[in-house]
Formats: sequence, structure tokens, C-alpha cells
Amino acid sequence: MLISLLNGRFSKIQTQALKSLLDIDKNIFIGAPTGIWKTVCAGFALPRQWSKDEEPGRAVYIGRFQELVDKRCADWKSRLIKNEDGKEIVKLTGETSTELKLLKRGDQILAAQ
Repeated sequence: MLISLLNGRFSKIQTQALKSLLDIDKNIFIGAPTGIWKTVCAGFALPRQWSKDEEPGRAVYIGRFQELVDKRCADWKSRLIKNEDGKEIVKLTGETSTELKLLKRGDQILAAQ
């Protein structure tokens, strides 16, 4: 499906990022212009990170606008989270006391710039 979305080809940035996301167990930062499919890369990274036997840590997604964060949060909750897996996707609110609780329990943390 991803390949069909990208017309059968990956850009150099996509190829490098996806190879790292699928093969390497290290922190990865993807900083690239709009339209490079960074969010698709994140969608690949989360299930792989969560499939590890050891404690996988947390992933952070920072969106440019709150509307984008809201959309991504709803999308990932519907596609990536299954009730039995115990993972939680949380979205930061801007309220410090609430965010501290969210940071403790969230496996995927979303925030707007």
C-alpha cells in the first residue's frame, strides 16, 4: 500500500529513513521538508518499537499544528492500538499537571509546536 501511495518509488530520504526504521534499534530523528512522508515513517516505527520484548521506551511526534496532531492521534489510535496490547497514545494538552500524568503513561506522545 505504501509503495502504491508513493507511485512505486521512494525518495532518497524515504529510503534511508525506512531502512533505519526497519533494521536498526537506535533513536531516529527525521527532519525533512513537507511532503517527504515523515509521518508514514513514524507509522512504520511504532509497531516495530512496540513488538520488542524489552521495555521499548516512548516515541514522540511533534506536529506543526494542533489540528494535525488531533488528526494523527485519532488515526494512530484507530490503526495501531489494539485493546489487548496495553499501549497508549496520548496527546499533550498544554496543562502542566495533566501533561506530567500523560507523559508517565503514554507510549506514543503527540504534541503541537
